[in-house]
Amino acid sequence: MIPSKKRVFVIDDSQTVRKNLSEILVKGGYEVSEATDGTEALKRLGQEKFDLILMDLEMPGLNGFELLRIIGAGNLANDAPILVITGTHKDLAAVHEIRKLGGAGFIDKSSPPEELLFHISQSLL
Repeated sequence: MIPSKKRVFVIDDSQTVRKNLSEILVKGGYEVSEATDGTEALKRLGQEKFDLILMDLEMPGLNGFELLRIIGAGNLANDAPILVITGTHKDLAAVHEIRKLGGAGFIDKSSPPEELLFHISQSLL
């Protein structure tokens, strides 16, 4: 029996970022689903199970911090690790808040593909 691919849920309002992340993840052997914002993500989390969630912090409507809070309160991630991908929130206070809200960590959007895949594989151990 061939093991199934790990499912990664990419949540980001930027189509370019979603496309780039999806391409990297598919090449890395992952199955990818996408959501354009927090509201769509919540709906999908209520219907599907993912092995890892990769999400942006700055999105219209529900921002990443609010989304983390809601996911954590309802265990909507089904214990899947949540990695935040950000280009702006890199200070210690933001990292502390991400962890407090249930995030497993964060990845800089400018990270090379190999680093992104490494962080994802480590989060799935």
